[in-house]
Amino acid sequence: MAANVYVQTPLTEYQIYIKNSYDELAFAIQTTNLCGYTAVIITDEIVDRLYTFSIRELLLRIFTNVYAAVIPAGETNKNHETLIALYHKLQEFHADRQTVIFALGGGVVGDVAGFCASTYMRGIPYVQLPTTLLACVDSSVGGKTGVDLGNSKNIIGAFYQPQFVYINTSAIQSLPPEQFSAGMGEVIKTALIRDAELYEYIRDNREAIRNREETPLSTVIARTCRIKAKIVTADEKETGVRAILNFGHTFGHSLESLSGFGISHGHSVMHGCRAAMYLSKLLGYDIKDHYLSDLTELLEFFGLSRLSSEYPPDLLYDKMFEDKKTKNGELNFVLITDIGFAQIYKNPTKKAVFDAIQYMMDYR
Repeated sequence: MAANVYVQTPLTEYQIYIKNSYDELAFAIQTTNLCGYTAVIITDEIVDRLYTFSIRELLLRIFTNVYAAVIPAGETNKNHETLIALYHKLQEFHADRQTVIFALGGGVVGDVAGFCASTYMRGIPYVQLPTTLLACVDSSVGGKTGVDLGNSKNIIGAFYQPQFVYINTSAIQSLPPEQFSAGMGEVIKTALIRDAELYEYIRDNREAIRNREETPLSTVIARTCRIKAKIVTADEKETGVRAILNFGHTFGHSLESLSGFGISHGHSVMHGCRAAMYLSKLLGYDIKDHYLSDLTELLEFFGLSRLSSEYPPDLLYDKMFEDKKTKNGELNFVLITDIGFAQIYKNPTKKAVFDAIQYMMDYR
């Protein structure tokens, strides 16, 4: 089993535990001195049926009261209405500043529960218990929390670090193929920007990873989390290097938003990575032709979905200006100069961006 990953920021430090069961969750809680009176599990209606009972039984050995608040599943419910409903639930449970929230679920649950924790009584502790591959390697790590505003992703939010992250890799075994595929999009993205050796490892072990064999799966999770932890340690609030984690996201968020979240975040990022690599080539970086074909082949192997609808390039382009990486009305993109090396490119030409959008949309 992969070793734990350590995250340190100017104000806090915590562990990412990578295990294949929840057997050591109690130890992790006690190590963090979170034992107390009340715990609240925030989860969604799908994960609730799978894990809430067993997690609640475990927490009752440590906390006097354990409650569960269940939210509707899906990105369309990552909004302020869901957040307000959670605040009311916390009041109903008599939650106070010593109450601990456990975010049990995928990225939507983690983002909403984390933002709820950051704002309820001006901040109460929370723990991330991600149950999807995407949440394990992305949203649970680094303290980004928030909700959407209409179709605009994560416009309302806060940086708020968890007490710890506990990844149970056995939970990933129950994921539908499309959710596992979405998570691999983020894994591959991380390798592209920071770790050429990880990219080669994924290519060489693709069958075992797709079959969710324990050793290669835990290896890619740990290496991806370690990369993100190092970046977050260097730049907690995305004023510098952390922005490279957004490779593919400017294209991907635009596609995701225009689809009304019909295309998942992970698959949108997959498409966005292809577009961002193509834009990197257009803007003069040394991107070999086979890089593009190899990336497309690898993403296809892990379930890249064909685009079934036509989204006009001008609408996709305009949507990009709602992205948080836009500065002073200018688009900023994360591009790669080679596999494993990324940098910010400011204000590329509209034609280059349109050509990259067209390249993305041609995958039909």
